[in-house]
Amino acid sequence: MTQDIFLNSSQLIHLDPQGEAQMVDLSGKVATVREAVATARVRMLRETFAAIEAGNAPKGNV
Repeated sequence: MTQDIFLNSSQLIHLDPQGEAQMVDLSGKVATVREAVATARVRMLRETFAAIEAGNAPKGNV
């Protein structure tokens, strides 16, 4: 069962009373522009990086 997105902005309406995910009707919500920025650090052996750069990783294109 869906709930109205505008019930209470402090509620997590995408979860039902048991904490399970539920569908929510967002058709009445005004579109907004959003931007997400993420960073990551990948650690690997130098030999692994060299294989990736050379294009000869054992399981194909990385």
